[in-house]
Amino acid sequence: MPQGLAVLGILIEVGETKNPAYEHILSHLHEIRYKDQNTSVPPFNVRELLPPVLAHFFRYNGSLTTPPCYQSVLWTVFSRRAQISREQLEKLQETLFSTEEPSKLLVQNYRAPQPLNQRTIFASFIQGEMLSLGVGILVGCLCLLLAVYLIARKIR
Repeated sequence: MPQGLAVLGILIEVGETKNPAYEHILSHLHEIRYKDQNTSVPPFNVRELLPPVLAHFFRYNGSLTTPPCYQSVLWTVFSRRAQISREQLEKLQETLFSTEEPSKLLVQNYRAPQPLNQRTIFASFIQGEMLSLGVGILVGCLCLLLAVYLIARKIR
């Protein structure tokens, strides 16, 4: 099957405050609780839904997450997470229903991890890159401090 979709995957974690970007969508969920319902969402900048750092991501050729699970997706999964509040998570969990009869809330509806099937996962960054940068800055500051100390001692 030829490649047909590019999907951006964003890991979401619960934080302390509401995420106003996600509220653009979440505030309309009650209008589309069931199959075949639709609504319009006023325009907003979708960039706000993404994590703050876009340069760090994983990419691989994979499949759809719903049957028939065709191997036709180029996945890009960001390594940094976006945050939503507990209230926003609960709104997501308590509003949408499945297409099954009888309808059930859409919770615990993830697909189990699948075998890699020889696929290669690419990372856009080197693991530990930020730690290395932090250590480099710290060492640079210590060297600068030592140089200032030695110059000050020599002047006395």
